[in-house]
Amino acid sequence: MVTLQDIKFAKQSGRLIRKARERQGHRLAVLASACSLSLGQLVAIEDGNFYAFHNDQNAFKHASHLYAHQLGLDLDRMGSEVTASKDPLADSDSGTFIPHFLMAKA
Repeated sequence: MVTLQDIKFAKQSGRLIRKARERQGHRLAVLASACSLSLGQLVAIEDGNFYAFHNDQNAFKHASHLYAHQLGLDLDRMGSEVTASKDPLADSDSGTFIPHFLMAKA
């Protein structure tokens, strides 16, 4: 069963993964192929969406680790940074949640 703590971790780690991908300039389609995951799964990871993995926490974590590893990230090491963050659903700049698809592209 997925707990609130699991959801918070997924949301926060997804945000960190997305920021790393954008900072490194990678495209989702290329990473999906490299990770052997679907484009939808990568988007779900970045959104912290367990539903795309049929609420299977282990499948979500495994895919998240594959994706993070492809970006040179270690989710296990990042765990303390993720859990120390104050609000998993808040945008760090404004304090409000804004879905990534509504954010303006730079």
